[in-house]
Amino acid sequence: PASARRNDLVLLDYPTPTPLTAGNILGHAFYGLDARHVSTVITDGRVVLQDGEFLHIDEDKTLRHCREQARRLWDALERS
Repeated sequence: PASARRNDLVLLDYPTPTPLTAGNILGHAFYGLDARHVSTVITDGRVVLQDGEFLHIDEDKTLRHCREQARRLWDALERS
């Protein structure tokens, strides 16, 4: 249904190392682009990442939590 459609947009900052053409665009997409080129993300009309910075989360706090959970997972795997 139309009400389930999302309104998402990702903007990339991609300084192309070679000219971008219709003949090589897939090569750029598969081999040149990656997450570091994402500059802005708008999801459902809300900007969540701007100039490479998250706007609505504490990135340092989130990374600390992820590292702690990874440590717990590895400890549990080592014990099993």
